[in-house]
Amino acid sequence: MLAVCQFAYAQEEKLPAKETTATPKTDSKDSKPKVERDFKPSAVNVGMEAIGLGRTAISSGFTQLEAQADIDFDRYFFVVDLGHERNSIANDEFNYSNKGNYIRMGVQVNMMPYNPDRNFFFFGFRYARSNFSDEIQYTGDFDKWGQKSISLANNGVSARWYEMTMGLKVKVFERLYFGYTLRYKIGKKMTGFDELTPRNIPGFGRADKNSNAGFNYYLLYNIPFRNKPIPKKPKRVFRERSDSTPSNQSLPSNSFQNRF
Repeated sequence: MLAVCQFAYAQEEKLPAKETTATPKTDSKDSKPKVERDFKPSAVNVGMEAIGLGRTAISSGFTQLEAQADIDFDRYFFVVDLGHERNSIANDEFNYSNKGNYIRMGVQVNMMPYNPDRNFFFFGFRYARSNFSDEIQYTGDFDKWGQKSISLANNGVSARWYEMTMGLKVKVFERLYFGYTLRYKIGKKMTGFDELTPRNIPGFGRADKNSNAGFNYYLLYNIPFRNKPIPKKPKRVFRERSDSTPSNQSLPSNSFQNRF
């Protein structure tokens, strides 16, 4: 029996140790390769707002003309809207008219920078301002003077507000784009009026509201400065790391006792 144990021990000493191997694992966090940014402007988009043009064509008491232009800085766009609005209401009780100009300016971010047709979906922010005048004429009944025509007017009224925007612009032919913008207008402040409280603010809407929503539809034409390549969408790179604990460990040389 002793001879058998000595023989088994001698065979165990001759067994080669198993190699320790490290199993590569992918890190739970993936890294994105650094993308080169191109902030040099490449094109200007200019166009007109279509809904206001349509209302102007079919309505005798409303006029709205609005132009838009934007320029790109990488995936960011600086946008300017310039508009003129005229509104009048006439009935048996009063005649009201309002006219003025407005400007919006701000930044929007393209959420689709890798689209091959340069379509883009955006979120943005605008600062807006309007300067306008309005007038109302109505006839009142007075005990001493009977009916009398009264006229009130404001000149040099100004208003400012802010807008949160989102929208989409899609290429339809060559360099022609159609697009829409949704607006939520907040933070209205109006100054420069006297007895007559304005009914409407050009570019904003009803003056008796502190916030308004708006929708615009644009027809735009792209004018390029230079040939700017469309960036390629980066691929995610998974980093490999070695596990600190080997997956396979060699048995100690004196573990022959576990065999019995």
